[in-house]
Amino acid sequence: MLSGKLNRNRLVFLERHLVSVNAGPVLIGSQCSVADIFLYTSVRTVEETGGFGLMRDACDGEPFAGYKTVSEIANAVGEIEEVKATQSKFAECPI
Repeated sequence: MLSGKLNRNRLVFLERHLVSVNAGPVLIGSQCSVADIFLYTSVRTVEETGGFGLMRDACDGEPFAGYKTVSEIANAVGEIEEVKATQSKFAECPI
């Protein structure tokens, strides 16, 4: 689970809202939007870039474990062919 009180509060709020509006497989509607890409890049940046290693370690490697809907939406966006083609960029990021 993501560390830091502010981060947790934000994610709890987002997760509850997404559940309450029955969001999925994307944030709004049935097609991927800029909001979905933003969520995806935010999640993958924390999960895979070197600069967030300490945060991942503080969360036992699972920073979004308690946020099922957020994770499901990020995963769905990651399955879009155009997005999938760029997935290695997060792990390759030097920061």
